[in-house]
Amino acid sequence: MYFNMEDVRDTLLQPRLSDEDVAESTDYVDGLAARLGVSPERIRTPVAYPIRQLALFYALMVCARNASAMTSGRSMEAGDDPYEKKRAIYEREYMRWEARISAETFTGAEGKDLGENFPLTAKVGRG
Repeated sequence: MYFNMEDVRDTLLQPRLSDEDVAESTDYVDGLAARLGVSPERIRTPVAYPIRQLALFYALMVCARNASAMTSGRSMEAGDDPYEKKRAIYEREYMRWEARISAETFTGAEGKDLGENFPLTAKVGRG
């Protein structure tokens, strides 16, 4: 498990988050590490913040997907289903965090990631 259950602040999904959702999230993060060439014993403890966020958002996305009317067979429009809305939000979030993670995020002492979000600045003057 790459995040603490205390980190789950979504009041709709928190009571629904199952051990299976967390296990799927853990498997996903382990798979990402393997794709990046990082063996489990090389993953630093505690894990870096981007990895915790990725695991948390992935678990919440899975939880919301499993509760969604779109997958449960209930008849409801996607726009009216709060679980489907949450699924879409958390899917975007986990994908955003995944794009920032490198092998060094798993192994590095500083947990470096690829998505350093510095605003682009340029000196402007009159000529």
